[in-house]
Amino acid sequence: RLSSKDRRNSLESFNWSAVFRTFYETTCGAGTFVFVGFVLSLGVAKEDMGFIAGVVSFACIAQVVSLALANYVRDKKAFVLAVAALEPMLFVGAVLALPHLPSGARIPALAGAVFLAAAFFHLTRPLADNWLATTIPEGIRGRYLGRRFQLLAAVSVVTTLAAGVLSERLDKSNAVGLACLLAAGGLFGVLAVFALRNAAMPALTAASRVTPADLRDVVRVKSFRRYVGFVLIYNFPFFFACPYYQVFNLEVLKMKASHIALMMVGYQLVRLGATRLAGPLLDRKGVRW
Repeated sequence: RLSSKDRRNSLESFNWSAVFRTFYETTCGAGTFVFVGFVLSLGVAKEDMGFIAGVVSFACIAQVVSLALANYVRDKKAFVLAVAALEPMLFVGAVLALPHLPSGARIPALAGAVFLAAAFFHLTRPLADNWLATTIPEGIRGRYLGRRFQLLAAVSVVTTLAAGVLSERLDKSNAVGLACLLAAGGLFGVLAVFALRNAAMPALTAASRVTPADLRDVVRVKSFRRYVGFVLIYNFPFFFACPYYQVFNLEVLKMKASHIALMMVGYQLVRLGATRLAGPLLDRKGVRW
């Protein structure tokens, strides 16, 4: 059991990590206008963006591997930090190298790089999410997560506006300039991992093990199956549309990066207001409500 001081320091570390991760994902995520603009500047056809997004999504299969690895990893904190750091480092190396490759090799190299980077990220998710979940006291979970989402929405607003202004100053065909902008965002991904070095890992997470029987037990829970069904149905339409949102904005509507940024800021402001109300409600009414 963590002491009050260790728990407080750990939650602070998780907040800093999430802030840096938001800088990284807002700039370098596969669906962001900066990354999409970079891919298009490499000569990738706009129709092929779905392929790139599909490769990134398919990397989530690494979470299954992670469940098996967790039983053999002694120092789970060191494992999470080491593997998680590989994702942004590989991403930065890839985007800086891609503009200098022959045009015919760019799409395969890009697909391989984003797949490996996403796979490293997913390898850490079961343990990292369990680490956060066991660190947050149950009584303040709603308020903590609500304030955390507010903070991240505010950070996303700042990052989106900055990315919009900077990318608009670059020519759409300037792959090297966009690569440097993405690489700068990638450094925040490294800082996100570095921020967790002082976070204590509860014994419950450090000693966690997963067996085939556990997986069977989870599937047998009716409420869990119902929840998974809801998530699939809710997200199904977005699986088709999301890879092409920024392609549509940039290539069809010919929107400026700053205008896309302002549109996304509007969404984040709505999210900021909603999460401010949702956190306290969650603690009072309960998760199921």
